[in-house]
Amino acid sequence: AAPRPAPPIRARAPARAPMVSALESFADEVANVKKQIGHLNHVVERFPAEKRFVLGQALSRERSLASDAIKLYQGLLADPDVGAEAAVRLGALYLRARDTSSAIQQFDRTERLTRDPDLIYLARFYRAKALLQTKHEDDAREALRAALVVRPASQSASAALFAPLAGAVRNKQ
Repeated sequence: AAPRPAPPIRARAPARAPMVSALESFADEVANVKKQIGHLNHVVERFPAEKRFVLGQALSRERSLASDAIKLYQGLLADPDVGAEAAVRLGALYLRARDTSSAIQQFDRTERLTRDPDLIYLARFYRAKALLQTKHEDDAREALRAALVVRPASQSASAALFAPLAGAVRNKQ
């Protein structure tokens, strides 16, 4: 039997510069968001009474089109099925924009609108973050404790509650 020829040597592609890769990744994410928005627009046209799809539209716009997301969430606040979730998500958007008083209003609204423990937990957890932004540490700790009443095993609220204590212990060492 004749010996097999050696496989061809393939040149390696040059390594991508990290910035180029990051920009390509961002461009892909923007294109994907546009596809999601287009798909959701089509779905909402076909099922206009289903407010969960409108909630999905708002979610897909949160990062790239926050003002559109805010308008969509505001339009859902009175809906009995998705109003509470719209309120907590709207509050989170306000919190990111550092509009803490509007954020806290939405978190209060969430608790009035629902008994869903996950939404109540989120409203209380985000309220704590808003209170920390405004330097109301005691009220923030109380909000974190209230969140833990609803979801006792929550790592986020537990970590946020005990982080200052851990920092104080480290500083004493």
